[in-house]
Amino acid sequence: MPLRVLTYAVLILVMLLATGVQAQDGFRYGNGSAGANDTLNSVASLYQLYESGQIAEAEYQAFKMLDASPNLNRTDQANFHLILAFCAAANDDEDNSVRQFVQALRLNPNLSPDPVTWSPKIRRIFNKAYPEYLKELAKERSRRSAFEGELNLQASFRSLYLPGLGQISKQEKRKGITLLAFFGAGSAIFIYSQIELPRARNRYVDASTPQDAVVRWSHYRDTYRTAVISGALAGVIYLYSFADALWSPPRVPSQDYPTPESP
Repeated sequence: MPLRVLTYAVLILVMLLATGVQAQDGFRYGNGSAGANDTLNSVASLYQLYESGQIAEAEYQAFKMLDASPNLNRTDQANFHLILAFCAAANDDEDNSVRQFVQALRLNPNLSPDPVTWSPKIRRIFNKAYPEYLKELAKERSRRSAFEGELNLQASFRSLYLPGLGQISKQEKRKGITLLAFFGAGSAIFIYSQIELPRARNRYVDASTPQDAVVRWSHYRDTYRTAVISGALAGVIYLYSFADALWSPPRVPSQDYPTPESP
């Protein structure tokens, strides 16, 4: 009876703790939602400042939001750069407006001019910025391709030393460990079979009775087949690991890629 009571008490305690964790998560998510609403309100208020002619204040607040909120999502960042582009256009700073439009497009490639709310001047500057964005995009893709090619080349050399190491260096740890384990197992079985094969053959040759010869022949045949299969498996894994490390796209975090300012 005491054991049953203790079990029930533990279950109730676990349920209470789980309820408390869920309540804390709900509170945290509620704050996050409020933060998102605050960001939307900030974007709307900056547009109102811009529309009312308070260009300097709108520009100052946009820079402040970008600097003070590193966790903004890409859409919010694009909106703030869009406001900065409008402000720069209003200040007749066309070059800066182009740069801000390019930044907005990098964050939101689906951005397009609004023929109703955008003035002809802003649409003209946007149309000037769009080809610049395409040029930067092409350069970024070229840098990314070169960076990935260098990573793949380094990974392929690592896979030549030991299958799976190249995949691990490309952030594919599960695949790399799997290849390493299968290669290690195949190689170990192959080596053991090569050691056992001459012994099995000698035992077969030294058989004294027909029945003993049949049994020993079966063992020798199985050992030979095991050596062939395990050797083929190790060889296939070795070649696959090299080819996969050389050709498959690396799973590298975006912050590890070269930035547009990199040479």
